[in-house]
This record gives sequence, C-alpha cells and structure tokens, in this order.
Amino acid sequence: MGILIWLCVGFFFHKQIDILSLQPTGLSEKPFIVDTAVSKAEKKEIIITIDGITKPDRILEIVSKTSGTIEKIYVKKGTIAEKSTVLATMDMRTSLMELKEATTSLRAKELQCQIQQQLLSEVFLKVSLARAQVDLDEAKVKRRKSPP
Repeated sequence: MGILIWLCVGFFFHKQIDILSLQPTGLSEKPFIVDTAVSKAEKKEIIITIDGITKPDRILEIVSKTSGTIEKIYVKKGTIAEKSTVLATMDMRTSLMELKEATTSLRAKELQCQIQQQLLSEVFLKVSLARAQVDLDEAKVKRRKSPP
C-alpha cells in the first residue's frame, strides 16, 4: 500500500482576465492560497460480473461396467481428474444380492441336472436290461422251436 501525497504550498499569482474580451489584463498583485490534499492509495478488490456461458473443451461419458446406485461422489463438477482417480463409489448391496440369488439358482439347476442324468442313466439301464431280457426270451423261444 503506498501513500500518495500531493502538496502544493505557497502563494501563486495568476493573470486577471477581462470577462468581456477574455483577454489577460496583467498579473494580479493579490496572492491567493492553494489548498493542499493528502490522499492514501488503497488496494481495492474489483469484481466484474459478466453474463455468458462457458463451454468445456471436451465432454467424456463415464459408463460403469455394472448398474447400481451411486453411494458417494468424490469430485465436484468441473474438477480435472487424473487417470485412475476414483470419481464415485457405488452401493453394491443390490448387485451382491442379485449375484447370490443367481449363484443359488445355478447350484439348484446343476443339482437338478445331476438328478436328471442319474434318472436317465437308471432308465437307460432298465431299458437296456429289458431289451436284453427280451433278446434272451426270444433266443429261448427259438431254441424250443428248433429241432434238436
């Protein structure tokens, strides 16, 4: 902060002017006193308000690999973020619940599949056994019908 001092001290003589002709008439012998002033220069904050629109140089669409609800946002709009910066976290409770349900359903279907395979194996064995029995019975019948 600086101080500006403007001092003018002394007596000054001025020329008198004839008001009608606007011509100087000579020096006045009557001195006059000049007032002095002291002023301080102060730093002032200037705020300029301008109406307008700013536009980003590029816009990126951020897409998550999974769906969910955003739990917390770590950056503010307009913040410049570096690579690998965590922008937000998601509430994964719903996704984890869906994963557990899907895993349980998958296990149930795998068990059903194993049971079906066992049943098919048993049925196949019974059918094979029944065919073998039929073949045996037919062979016995042929043997009885054929002369010795």
